[in-house]
Amino acid sequence: MTKEARIPVMRCSGCNALAIPPQYVCRQCSGTSLVADELGTSGEIYTHTTIRVAPAELKDQAPYRIAVVTIEGGLRVTARLSGNPESPIQIGQKVVFEKVDEQGYWFCAE
Repeated sequence: MTKEARIPVMRCSGCNALAIPPQYVCRQCSGTSLVADELGTSGEIYTHTTIRVAPAELKDQAPYRIAVVTIEGGLRVTARLSGNPESPIQIGQKVVFEKVDEQGYWFCAE
């Protein structure tokens, strides 16, 4: 049984605000005591687009989707959406975190 992927974040020890790593100063209280934490696995699409003309290093992956996903605490991350880039998708649609790698965060539709 594999461990469920969780969203990596930084949490301020002073005010409990969340931030996307790497983060060294809290944007809420200017505190410098941030610790690594993890959130659940769900999010919601805030906006999205399909990349059809990709940069040279990603042209073999086109078309692919990029979305801004709202996660717990109101944080928004730019992420890749896995799956068929031609399948319907809507703002407000629920998505599930898959992983984070050198290309960034990855989510898939629920």
